[in-house]
Amino acid sequence: MLIRVNEDGTIIYPIEGKDIKKYVELEGLEVEDFTDLDLSTIRIYPVDIQNPVGTESQSAVQHTEPTLVDGNWVLGFDLVYHSDEELIQSASIKRWTLLSETDWMALSDVTISDDWRTYRQALRDITEQDGYPQIINWPTKPS
Repeated sequence: MLIRVNEDGTIIYPIEGKDIKKYVELEGLEVEDFTDLDLSTIRIYPVDIQNPVGTESQSAVQHTEPTLVDGNWVLGFDLVYHSDEELIQSASIKRWTLLSETDWMALSDVTISDDWRTYRQALRDITEQDGYPQIINWPTKPS
């Protein structure tokens, strides 16, 4: 991703590669080979996109415009915390999905192993964990 900063300080974002020729012409430059062009001469800069680090109780919301941080343009994120109700709903859907993937094992004509029985019970017991619903230690599927 690229950003252009006009002479008056206004920002144009995002800039695509196909736009570079237009800005070269706007600046009155004659460039035949764009591979050697220093984009900063036409006030176009790369934008670093941050990777959000959050938890299951958060979602990342990407900023709409980059900001200048220590001389680099960065597109950041805000972490938004979910309510307990949202976390419970999300956990319930995930738990139901994981249980439904193994429901066939619980049929009367199938012998279920102790590992799978323990796994399924652990899924049913997630609501009893300390820290629920903000922190959930999901059980690992047996192999």
